[in-house]
Amino acid sequence: MSISIFNFADIINKEIIITYYPNQNGRYSANFEDSEIIEKGREHGLCGTYGTGTSPRGAIIDYCNKISGQRIVFNAMSDKYRQEFNIPELGE
Repeated sequence: MSISIFNFADIINKEIIITYYPNQNGRYSANFEDSEIIEKGREHGLCGTYGTGTSPRGAIIDYCNKISGQRIVFNAMSDKYRQEFNIPELGE
């Protein structure tokens, strides 16, 4: 069973950024603002992860597929309060 990425964003109180890239054949990206992922099997490495697609929906779906079941870190390398969350299986 999965939950909506938007419901997850509400639970953790974080913004999802969707970016349109002009002159790049309708390319969009999606990610949580100020976040990085701790990939499974790489307990000490952070990875900037983005979903991409030819529509905002496509970028969100790609991002859900990439981050579901991982651990997300916010403000990892800043003076802001660092937060970490386990990501459930996500849907759009």
